[in-house]
Amino acid sequence: VGFWSSGLGRIDTQSGRIRFYHPLAGRRSPMSDSIWRVLDAGGEELLVATNDGAFLFDVRRETFVPLGERYPGTGTGAVQAAAVDAAGGLWLGNPTNVEHVDRRTGRVRRFEGDTRSAGAFLGSFVEALHVDTRGHLWVGTERGLSCLDVDGRRLATYGEGDGLPSSEVASITEDASGSLWVGTKGGLARIRGAVAAPAGAEVLAFDER
Repeated sequence: VGFWSSGLGRIDTQSGRIRFYHPLAGRRSPMSDSIWRVLDAGGEELLVATNDGAFLFDVRRETFVPLGERYPGTGTGAVQAAAVDAAGGLWLGNPTNVEHVDRRTGRVRRFEGDTRSAGAFLGSFVEALHVDTRGHLWVGTERGLSCLDVDGRRLATYGEGDGLPSSEVASITEDASGSLWVGTKGGLARIRGAVAAPAGAEVLAFDER
């Protein structure tokens, strides 16, 4: 479990006890104690996205290493969103771009947000990432939701004009029917069948208006 200001914690479901992986009071952990996301990265490692970069936590050894030490130049600064694809690749959402780390080859790719039309995705401040069952990457920013293919080409975008309660997207998940559920600053929306057909899907909003 990732906590804000309390670091990474491990809950023993048998006893209910929590073990925290941060130093004693007054000392700063090399791994940020302000955590945005914790994901299973495979190979008994967790991907921990924090306010001071991304880290890999070894579950068995209970040790961590900055992602940038394995893949130079990656996972620096605030990493507010993260996702893991079917091949074990890591997707990281930074304030101005999205990074993809291919853990098999070590290749790192970056996709920039845009201000008008010349970018991989709408907006710049990445708050949510989701890799769907067909391998598409969905990116949520302050300007809406974008769908990219594996090469970073934009397949679809959604904003308030398309039915979202707000263009500020905070979370994205997928259900068994292949629809996306999108949490925005203005409420919840369902994008029906968006996994199979990303562009032009029906948007049903559940807002307070």
